Amino acid sequence: MIHAEASYIDQSHLRLVFVWPDGQTRDSVVVNDKKEAFRLVYFHNRLYIVVTLRMWLNGRMNVYQHVGDFQRVNEAVQLIHFLDDHCKTSLKFVTRSICDREAIIRHLAPGEKSKYYKTFESVIVPILIFCCEMQGTEQPC
Repeated sequence: MIHAEASYIDQSHLRLVFVWPDGQTRDSVVVNDKKEAFRLVYFHNRLYIVVTLRMWLNGRMNVYQHVGDFQRVNEAVQLIHFLDDHCKTSLKFVTRSICDREAIIRHLAPGEKSKYYKTFESVIVPILIFCCEMQGTEQPC
């Protein structure tokens, strides 16, 4: 997930450089203390999780609409609505809720032979693992 590399500018200011899951450093910001730094890291992780899952779910919903699997379309729609309704809640709430819905997310995953399976494994599974780690629960299979 997103983490920040911190360096002291002076006694009361830190420079954070955010490192995204793809290894790119994108943002740099100056904060007043460690508490503010943690808040920003939580904010960026919550935003990344919600936006990434929402985009992935939209893609899965389109696939299942195309093949006529309306049960999975409904599951994807429900998860999208959940993300829309709770995208501004705490990171802990979002991660707990995603852990609670892990089985549904995995049910929506493409098959191993799909060209989209690699994206699921490299992007979505790390989100599931992070969410479980945040909750202190067993990691997903």
